[in-house]
Amino acid sequence: MTVAELLADPRFLLHRIDPVAGMATFVPTAPERLSKPSFIDGRTDFSTAPPVEVSFDALLQTEPIRPPGPNRMIFHVAFCGSTLLARLVEQEGASFVLKEPNALVDLANWKSSGVDERFGPVLRFALGSLRRPWSAEDLVVVKPSNWVNNLLGELATDPAGLRPLFITMAPRAYAIAVMRGGRDRLAFAARTAAHLAPMLPSGREWLQSAIAATSDPIGRATNLALVALRVQERLFSTTFPAAGAVTLDAETISARPSEAIRRADSILKLDLDMERACADASERAAINAKRPGFAFSADAREQEDQEVVRHHGPTIDASLAWAARVLA
Repeated sequence: MTVAELLADPRFLLHRIDPVAGMATFVPTAPERLSKPSFIDGRTDFSTAPPVEVSFDALLQTEPIRPPGPNRMIFHVAFCGSTLLARLVEQEGASFVLKEPNALVDLANWKSSGVDERFGPVLRFALGSLRRPWSAEDLVVVKPSNWVNNLLGELATDPAGLRPLFITMAPRAYAIAVMRGGRDRLAFAARTAAHLAPMLPSGREWLQSAIAATSDPIGRATNLALVALRVQERLFSTTFPAAGAVTLDAETISARPSEAIRRADSILKLDLDMERACADASERAAINAKRPGFAFSADAREQEDQEVVRHHGPTIDASLAWAARVLA
């Protein structure tokens, strides 16, 4: 198979980008193997055959992929219902959602570590590759990891154009959601803050203040989570001045999924069969979006959140007061 044939075949998903080795890795797959996992970042095996590696030189010497239409993307702040929304707007014969493809995370890490002249062409190539539809009826939507939010400026200027949808969350709800996930989620939120804060002029000062504000490790982690939230919201609004017009909040997705579907359909221009999508919404919302096969209960989630507040309410309140003073 030639490189051109590989790039023309959507069954080969661009999975890894290694700027040190100068190699891109494609994984042979199928739609049903991509739609089931909550994340296609490598945690779940979605391959149907061994991977194929291609050098950057070979890729960039090949005619670039230019599937029609803009890059449709769901950006988010993490822990805010984005995976559920991705499942709600996925509809056979209309839209197919790639949930957190790893290649974009590799590009985000490349940017953080320092880029060279290959970065822009490889990024444009990656976007074209991910936009390849499975059929003429499908519109591809990409829901990147929020780690990719440091690429918003580059994504906004891609020649294909960008049709973004942003998902954010109220600070208190976000702090509770982060704490609900325990130590691992708190650590990820802190890493996100450190990863994205340098994108803003005041970002490093916010990081320093978050740590200096308290000696309590959980309080510091909660402060850093709120820095992560605020930095991402600021990146959304500074990169896209009209971001407010294309934003969904987490509460709408969880409490009113049909309303969230209609708004996402309007923003992303998916032309979904709305009657069908809304009829499926209740069933899909009753499944744990991150753990397919397991049920989700809004009442159980509310009890979990109440338990978080019972144990950590004063810490959350202190962090919110700090954020109101420092991150305004």
